[in-house]
Amino acid sequence: MTNTRLISLAKSPLLSLGNRKVIIFGDSRTDQCTVPSITTSSSIEYSKMAQGWIGWLQFLSGQRFDFDLADNYGKSGDTSAQLLARVPPALAATTAKVAIVLIGTNDANSSVPYATTKANFDAIIALLQAAGMTVIVIAELPRGDSTNTSARLTATNLKHFMQYTEYLRRLRTTPGVFVADPWQYWADPLSATGDAISATYTKDGLHENPLGAYYIALSVLPIINSIFPAVDILPTSNSDLFDATDNPWGCLNSNPMMDGTGGSFNATGGSGLVATGWSENAGPTWTRTYSKSTLANGKPAQQIVIGGTGTTSGVGFRQTITAGNLTIGDQVQAVASVEIDASAANVSQLALQLLDNNTITTGDMRRSVSTEVVPNISSQIKGVMRTPIYTLTSTTLQLQFFMNVLNAVTPAATVRIGQVALRKV
Repeated sequence: MTNTRLISLAKSPLLSLGNRKVIIFGDSRTDQCTVPSITTSSSIEYSKMAQGWIGWLQFLSGQRFDFDLADNYGKSGDTSAQLLARVPPALAATTAKVAIVLIGTNDANSSVPYATTKANFDAIIALLQAAGMTVIVIAELPRGDSTNTSARLTATNLKHFMQYTEYLRRLRTTPGVFVADPWQYWADPLSATGDAISATYTKDGLHENPLGAYYIALSVLPIINSIFPAVDILPTSNSDLFDATDNPWGCLNSNPMMDGTGGSFNATGGSGLVATGWSENAGPTWTRTYSKSTLANGKPAQQIVIGGTGTTSGVGFRQTITAGNLTIGDQVQAVASVEIDASAANVSQLALQLLDNNTITTGDMRRSVSTEVVPNISSQIKGVMRTPIYTLTSTTLQLQFFMNVLNAVTPAATVRIGQVALRKV
């Protein structure tokens, strides 16, 4: 008797891929997704950045796929020819089976002929597919806007760039290639110069800020969801706690489900009911009002309403991890379910972080500059944050949800965080 269910399961994308790892290729718009990166070095911090589309893609997908910082092959200034030269060594160094590619804008700005760029990109696709990769192509992005006019292309280069963008879209008929098109979110439909719809999408008319990164991720999200089945990496019970012998992968933090009201304030500006075992560190005078709430999935959550007048200081909602459960050299990773209600304003950072020996060493949704802001859109943003895997250099460890706002203006946001877990890997 034929088991049609098993046949269907065997043909599922994930089983044919073999793992959930994704590798990303591109120029500075991919490079800026992480610290460190090919262009930006760091000896102490290992983070996914809020200005990076890969972090938003993981967040919005509920962490359906895995991403190692070492698999960021974006390099500032790269043309298609330069990326083509870097693909073979990248393939030799990775075990990922899904590749996402965003490249071409530097070709257009440098007047590289369309035929040359197309030939280079065809060769990139051929190399990736020869290595057994499923390929996701991001069909480029608008350049410039009404504020950042210097980022616009010349009239001739714009024509070639639009031809190249359409070529990328038509790759959707190529077996094993998917195409994500951010132009549906980014493009000013009335622009004759190829502008983005708003200067709020970029830092300079070219490089995405958190809002622009969010919309790039939103365009890729349906493809990712079709390739990778949903996965639940969040804790579901306060009984899931670490025990070196009997539950070595249990939560190192207490109260992952945000129960109780026994938490404390060590900062000016905080008030309300804080989950037991959690606290605010010393910080700013802008206000945070804490209350008990629930996530969209019905699980308990800590709600934080941000207001007042912004200062330059941030504040961490945190927990110190029991040192006796840690060993130098342990690899750890934190996750949390986060919801940001519609119309957040002037909030520059909502990040999940680890502090090793009182220094921020790894995080998800870290800001790059103090003027960045969490996307202000008309619908709720929700997903799962996950820090990169981090190797401990001490047993003094804190897990925190870090909040920052713009200085001297009125911030406004309602945020919920729940199902928070720090585990050994």
